[in-house]
Amino acid sequence: MKARVSIGLALVMVCALLALPAPALATPPEEVTIEAEGLYYGSSPYMGDFFASGLFFDSGSVTIWTWYSNWFVVHSYALLESAEGSILIHSQGLRTGTVLEGRWVILSGTGLYENLHGEGELNAHFEPSDYPLHIFWTWTGKAHFD
Repeated sequence: MKARVSIGLALVMVCALLALPAPALATPPEEVTIEAEGLYYGSSPYMGDFFASGLFFDSGSVTIWTWYSNWFVVHSYALLESAEGSILIHSQGLRTGTVLEGRWVILSGTGLYENLHGEGELNAHFEPSDYPLHIFWTWTGKAHFD
């Protein structure tokens, strides 16, 4: 009798598990590189163009707002916009001379990028003799779609 109850209970549990919805599968993380360049006139926002390659290929305009928590630590939000949608990236880095190095994470996206997630390393640099400053930003890392 006890064996019948155990088999019956096991059968009910298997059926219950099969009735559950399957979990959503995300794509595996892949390399992504986003490069931006443009001119900076000394006050936010910085505006320019971007090109993305790796997991996806796209190009469009970029607007970057930056501020310092002290003279060397830089925080920024970059809004990448194209015909496919938009991506909002938060970065934080340490400025040494004309170079900024740090980390980034994708906060949100719209359109094709609504379910995009990613993070990685930031490298930016500029030439100090230029005015307006010609700044080059590079975000490298891994990203995936849910």
